[in-house]
Amino acid sequence: MRAAQSGRFVAGFFVGLRFRTAALLGAVLFRWSLRSVSRLDLPAGVSIGVTLHLRYGQRR
Repeated sequence: MRAAQSGRFVAGFFVGLRFRTAALLGAVLFRWSLRSVSRLDLPAGVSIGVTLHLRYGQRR
């Protein structure tokens, strides 16, 4: 049982690392477009991100 949990942790770590890398690369590539993001856009983006994070975390 412990080995299976450890395997899920490692897989989750690399998935998180992949998403962080993609976010940083996207921010660098689209930095000019991101300058026009308004304060109203931020809560929408955060809520989408949190929802995806929670739903992805529930997968087994």
